[in-house]
Amino acid sequence: MNILVSRILSINLISIFLLFGGVSIGTSTSDWDLITEDASTKVYTRRSSTSNLKEIRIVTQFNSDIATLKEVLTDVDGYPSWVFKCMGSKKIATINDNEFHYYLMTDMPYPVSNRDLVVHTKNWKKNNQYFSKSVAAPEFISKKQGMVRVPKFSSAWEVTPISDQTIQIEYEASTDPGGYLPGWVVNLGITKGPINTMQSLKQEVERRFRLK
Repeated sequence: MNILVSRILSINLISIFLLFGGVSIGTSTSDWDLITEDASTKVYTRRSSTSNLKEIRIVTQFNSDIATLKEVLTDVDGYPSWVFKCMGSKKIATINDNEFHYYLMTDMPYPVSNRDLVVHTKNWKKNNQYFSKSVAAPEFISKKQGMVRVPKFSSAWEVTPISDQTIQIEYEASTDPGGYLPGWVVNLGITKGPINTMQSLKQEVERRFRLK
């Protein structure tokens, strides 16, 4: 597999798996490396303490309220419309309004096998903030033929209202996409993939917010 194809594959994988799903929020940015920033978004990475892969942290702002963001994040059936390379997603078990399991598949170009991910998610509010934590649950349902099950994934969201029409999002995630992909290849997609998906999320959330 040549380097160009490897880069494309890594971005496809990481873009979908790092945006869902624990990692802790509120850690000092002193142990994170700032990779890129613009007027509203900062992206950091750091070396994982448990593998040779990197973790990602994104701090950004949306023109929205918390309720609209939660509506989009919990609308699992709608993920294919904004999650990069998502070929299907569905809730598979609902515990209550704020806790559920979902299943997600990503389409990978030949010769890499398609990936699937099973996630256990919890959402809650504390004071005026919204929190969400997710972790991979690879054994919750049987493995599917032709898919490589993602073995490790965790993510955390901390969302704070800045005003009636602006929210700040702090997002952290780590993953192991499973199967054979060298760590250096996976790490190439750590920033570009999640940034692209976060931008699509922003567009969808702000579109719904404007319609209210």
